[in-house]
Amino acid sequence: MLNADVVLDCIERGVRVLCLKKLDESYFPPEFDEILDKTDDVIELYIEAHKAFFDDYEKAAKKARKLEKTRDEVRDLYYKALGRVLNDEFPRGTRRLLNDTVRISIRAEEGIDYLKVLIARHS
Repeated sequence: MLNADVVLDCIERGVRVLCLKKLDESYFPPEFDEILDKTDDVIELYIEAHKAFFDDYEKAAKKARKLEKTRDEVRDLYYKALGRVLNDEFPRGTRRLLNDTVRISIRAEEGIDYLKVLIARHS
């Protein structure tokens, strides 16, 4: 079972990535801004789905489905940017930064999968 602490740890790493971006934007592909925006959406949906779980199973399920769709968008953007990183169009550390950021979406989706099991069990 994935707990919220794992997701929060990933979010903390993501915040560190954002701080690094402010220091030196040359490490970040242009697609990174969109990845960060979508990752922020994933975080919000994760939180909203968990809050809604206690009041409205249907609303929580809708948020969960939307999170999965947004996570797929993050993944697609990641692979597009990763191709450019692997072709040495960006500095070496870029790949790790992208991985840390995308890991947030992956962990949030895993957490949502567990929440969907709870929704199905209680609805």
